[in-house]
Amino acid sequence: PTSNWHAVRPWLPPLTLSVREVTSVSVTFLLSATISQPSDLDIDVDLENEFEGDDQTQPQQSIISEALAKGLSVKVNGSPWQRVFIRIDDSADEAVIIIYRLMPGRQYDIDLGIVHSRHLRRQVATEAFRAIMILTADPTDADSESSSPSSPTVPAITPVTTNSITASAPVPSQNATDATANPPAPPPFTIEDRLAQLNHTLSLLSTERETLQSQIKSVRREGQKADAALKSEIEALKRASEKHSAAEGRAKQKILALQEAVKRAQAGARTTEEQLAEIESRLPALVKEREEKEAECVRVKKEAERVRKERECVNEKDKKRLERLRSELSVLSHKLEKLNGKREKTEGTILLDLEEQLKQTRTELESVEKEEEELAIEELASVSGIGIGGQEYSLQGFSRRRANTGGASSNPGPIGRPQRA
Repeated sequence: PTSNWHAVRPWLPPLTLSVREVTSVSVTFLLSATISQPSDLDIDVDLENEFEGDDQTQPQQSIISEALAKGLSVKVNGSPWQRVFIRIDDSADEAVIIIYRLMPGRQYDIDLGIVHSRHLRRQVATEAFRAIMILTADPTDADSESSSPSSPTVPAITPVTTNSITASAPVPSQNATDATANPPAPPPFTIEDRLAQLNHTLSLLSTERETLQSQIKSVRREGQKADAALKSEIEALKRASEKHSAAEGRAKQKILALQEAVKRAQAGARTTEEQLAEIESRLPALVKEREEKEAECVRVKKEAERVRKERECVNEKDKKRLERLRSELSVLSHKLEKLNGKREKTEGTILLDLEEQLKQTRTELESVEKEEEELAIEELASVSGIGIGGQEYSLQGFSRRRANTGGASSNPGPIGRPQRA
């Protein structure tokens, strides 16, 4: 019995790219490998057991580490991007890719390419937290080149809409038949088979093209909406800027005034620091002077206490003396009141009697003066022997002399009224 063997393309494990987190300035991807046995390959049970025995003896190698070992190229909007952080977890067979330093509110086309292996693409919008990914399997490595031309493969392109999170490229379909025991001969690969395969590929590409066109239309609509929103926001910002231009001018003036105030405050701070340094240099002398003043203050307090006690004694003596003088004043006031009462009584009764006596005394005095004048005239006449005519002349001259002298004589004058105290 003879066996019929078919050339099979080396198996390429599919990779899955999912969005872990999208922020305003960064995006985080999770690259993982999904290992699944191809359903269209039917291998002999003995061969499977043999492979399982080999896998148990040999340690399993990380697919992500092997894929990223050749390098990873990152392009953002068609330009190489160096701000990338990659961390590989061999135990979970996945890698975390962080692209940072993005601008908020913008849409980016992010291309992740594995050198000579795969090409992963993501379209990320940081404003609406959307992500569109296209994963293509690019069989350009040496293993794919060594595949048999009798079994061509077509890379599968799987589009993912904005609501999806992960997408994976399925394993390329291969035309394989079940191994039959004792086949007569391998069937030749005819043109009809090749035409059917190409038709199938064309149908897949047409479907993918329609899907991409619908995605492009939706992306354009979203871009137009975003542009309209940005334009309206720009207009609102312009109006707000024009509205707040006056306030901005006042704010600038306030800022200039504050800067000037800060300069003055700094100058004042420097002056204060200089004064502080001078005061600190004079501090020991001031402390010594304070101690002296404190000692002097204690001494003055003692002296003040002594003076206060002496003053209290003097005040006590003055108080006693003042009380004594007040008592004497009250006694004298009482006596004065009595004397005033007596004087009023005396002026009311005795004074009238004295005035009557004074009048009588004046009358008597006038009569006595007249008599004395007459006697004096008679004596002069008798001594000088003057006649009567001459006697009259002499009497007039004598009267004139008496008038000139104001009636002054050896006799006392009239009694006057006593003055009141």
